[in-house]
Amino acid sequence: MKDFEELAHTADMRMRVSGRDLKTLFINAARGMYYLAGVPRKGKAGRVVSVEVEGLDEVDLLARWLNELLYRLNVKHTVLHNIDIKTLLPTKLHATGNQFHLKPADVQVELKAATYHNLKITREGKVFSTEIIFDV
Repeated sequence: MKDFEELAHTADMRMRVSGRDLKTLFINAARGMYYLAGVPRKGKAGRVVSVEVEGLDEVDLLARWLNELLYRLNVKHTVLHNIDIKTLLPTKLHATGNQFHLKPADVQVELKAATYHNLKITREGKVFSTEIIFDV
């Protein structure tokens, strides 16, 4: 099982994400999104910050989580590493992570949003998975 992998898409970017539980799935989705954007994995670790997101259900929460991280990436030029999800309920997420500041040129691909197109979370045995399409 790969944590995440890029999949072919005609106009946008798409990836498949897996995790042994929902927390891991959400963390791997963030890591995969940063990978698709070409965000560097190194830099000076900043302070630990909190991220809180609410949604209608787990699928909505996943999209809102990724879009909050994209907002921070595209507008504030920050990325979170060492993400630790403290609380994950069907409609609420609270996470912490080390915030890194980037230069706009450090981001190779501008992902505009995680879409809801065919977005769902499935469980097969002990593995949770999803496919996410990002507008570029």
